[in-house]
Amino acid sequence: MKNNRLLWKLVVVLFIIIVGTFIVDQWRTTTYKEVLSDLIPEDEEIRAIDITYINNNEVGRERKDMYLNNNDEIMKIMEHSANMKLKKTTQRGNPIYLMTVRTSKGAYSISIDDKDNLFIEGDRYNYHIISDNELVKAIESYGDKWEIREG
Repeated sequence: MKNNRLLWKLVVVLFIIIVGTFIVDQWRTTTYKEVLSDLIPEDEEIRAIDITYINNNEVGRERKDMYLNNNDEIMKIMEHSANMKLKKTTQRGNPIYLMTVRTSKGAYSISIDDKDNLFIEGDRYNYHIISDNELVKAIESYGDKWEIREG
């Protein structure tokens, strides 16, 4: 009888630990839209996005730039990646995409590394993309807008 009670107490404690871990883990997740809402005040309008792609590999260095100032293009990138799930992280890889979001009142830098981590200048957190990287998919959907740069 005592063994049964002890077993049930262990099961309850284990359950509480698992649920607690899950809840804490959920507090550490957010979406791209929430991060941008915290970064860019509501009274600022996004006017343009500059994107630089840099890939340093064993063959050499590839660099290309894209400039988006059409509202439909900007909205596609913002909306397509809005629900992308992010988790706070301290990890860092090599930056591949460097974005500058230009607004009516300033500019904000965002970079994406080769490990699907997102870094936002001035934000106290870095984020790991835990869902599909919809931001890169949206950027690459404008493949014809890239301008190749030497070196």
